[in-house]
Amino acid sequence: MKYLTKTNLLASVGLILVVPIIVAVRLVGAAGTATLYLSPASNTYAQGARLNIDIHEDSGSDTVNAVQANLTYSNSLTFDGIDTSPDFTTVAESTGGGGSVKIGRGTCGPCGPVTGDKVVATVHFIANAAGTANVNFAAGTAVVRSNDNQSEALTLNNGTYTISSPATMTLSPASQSFIKGTSFNVAVYENSGSDQVNAVQANLSYPANLLTFVSITPNTSAWPVEAENTGSGGLVRIGRGTFSPITGSQLIATVKFTAASAGTAQVAFASGSGIIRSSDNTAEPSINTGGSYTVTTTTSNPPAGGSGSVTSSTSKPKSSSTSPPKTTTASPATQSSPVTTPLDTDGPVISNVKVINLSLNTATINWQTSEPATSEVSYGLSTKLILSKVDKNLTTKHSLALDSKELIGHKTYHFVVKSIDAAGNEAVSKDMTFKTSNSTFNGSKIVLISLGVIMIGALALAAITRFGGRGGGSSSTHGTYTEPKPVIVGGGGGQAQPIVPPQPKAPPKKPATIIAGEDPQTPGEVIVPKNSPADSPAK
Repeated sequence: MKYLTKTNLLASVGLILVVPIIVAVRLVGAAGTATLYLSPASNTYAQGARLNIDIHEDSGSDTVNAVQANLTYSNSLTFDGIDTSPDFTTVAESTGGGGSVKIGRGTCGPCGPVTGDKVVATVHFIANAAGTANVNFAAGTAVVRSNDNQSEALTLNNGTYTISSPATMTLSPASQSFIKGTSFNVAVYENSGSDQVNAVQANLSYPANLLTFVSITPNTSAWPVEAENTGSGGLVRIGRGTFSPITGSQLIATVKFTAASAGTAQVAFASGSGIIRSSDNTAEPSINTGGSYTVTTTTSNPPAGGSGSVTSSTSKPKSSSTSPPKTTTASPATQSSPVTTPLDTDGPVISNVKVINLSLNTATINWQTSEPATSEVSYGLSTKLILSKVDKNLTTKHSLALDSKELIGHKTYHFVVKSIDAAGNEAVSKDMTFKTSNSTFNGSKIVLISLGVIMIGALALAAITRFGGRGGGSSSTHGTYTEPKPVIVGGGGGQAQPIVPPQPKAPPKKPATIIAGEDPQTPGEVIVPKNSPADSPAK
């Protein structure tokens, strides 16, 4: 058999440089060991908070060039995205939703394999329900060595997270009727549950045409530090602090208004309101509920001996009380105005509608409402929204993953979100659209490019050292290099040229891809070009 000419070998190297060698690996057990773990592995989060969880792999002194990290997570969490690590920049798979996350990562060619403890990626969740949330590694998870493209024996450390009920700020009473000209008090409460807090900002908006601000009475026993204490023109600002962190339900202050004109006065928590944790001085996720007050006119005679102006006051709990007052009294006792609770006729306010986890046949719709309400998404390929997904649980954080069997790739879908509060009031968003992608990632195998990168250097070195300074047709005393595909070599004198039979047109060249293995525990083999220079004895 004739040896390959220098020209042909260099051409082969050039081809490899253009089309990286793709090695299909079936993961098999190996002597090397690695650990995959989550950081933090446990923590407590308030409902509505964002969890940022790093996925680490620690291979010790073994060099690795690819990781597949598959996770499952509790339904009390909502998938919120994945960030790439600088140690594993080749992204093969990056999906999440419906209780599953799949992350396929590889090292870049110039960076080379890595050793020791590295971050594979960071996955984000939203805590949407109180309780215990688990994030566990799932089948298909693997760490692949770079020297032989075999999987490491794995130790997997999962994560467990506690989700507490969100902090709240409320008004007491939350609803009441008052006669025009009456002065009344509204108590402002915060409840941080078991979380320790050391500061609070309660900003209230009110209709200045219906109510007149009178004064603010602080609760100095719980909040001795007064940072802000103003009110006028439709806005009240109350800033309080404490040197000794507190927990549970606490009265912040009491605000006095006068009912100026007939109508329904909505007092709401305005932007800038927040409860500050003492552990890290960050704002707690909180649900803030305002109040609705009806101002009426009356023709009844005023109480004897009075001017007709009646002051209503809210009984103030002792400083050790952990719950807001449950009763409201009026003085004098001869007050005859009716005490009614107006019906809730306002639907929830829908905001922050987002479409995440878009792929060939997946889409998740997230949104928020101003009060607890149900979740519903109606969608279709036109404005005739014939498909729907419904969750009747009441919440302010909404997330619905659409049925993958009903989605088609590379299509534009119309959708609206709908929420209904506890009183039956409905809110519907405007018509919006999203477009599914025209491709998806098959996570059935891991395809690694690192061996190709290594062999590029090996082939180039072999070409230089073996054929440097020699003409075509020369032979090597150190063995021969045979191309991976059979060739027919012509006979006769002079320089022999390989005669290669016609080959089918090569498919378009694609970048190398890392694909997760179907069954990483099934024995298999590494498929590489035969008789490569690496198989020849060194010169």
